[in-house]
Amino acid sequence: MTVRYGGTMKAAMGMIAVGLGILLGGCGESDCEKFGNELCDLACACTAGNECAVSQGGVTITSDSPSDCRGFWITLGCMGGGDDSFDYPGCLSLLENAQCIDTGGGAMAVEIPDAPECMSPN
Repeated sequence: MTVRYGGTMKAAMGMIAVGLGILLGGCGESDCEKFGNELCDLACACTAGNECAVSQGGVTITSDSPSDCRGFWITLGCMGGGDDSFDYPGCLSLLENAQCIDTGGGAMAVEIPDAPECMSPN
């Protein structure tokens, strides 16, 4: 980062503080992002190679890489704050016991628990 100033050091430090506050203000993970990160960690650990796979209710979503997984579940899934009707903390706690399942032909995926906390009414 390059900082240029033509005024006083006090004014420059004030601008740096405001800029850092804006940049760092959004650094904490939302519940949606925490859920997505954990889900992708598990999804990628279940598969061989670089793929990541998530299954729920007989539907499996496979990503080509951990970054693609996060792109789908976090970048897209958490856009606008995520789904207000989804219990991210509740489902996240259930992911601690999530299992890798065979989705057919030896393909593995992490199974999102079939529990009310992990269902969206939408």
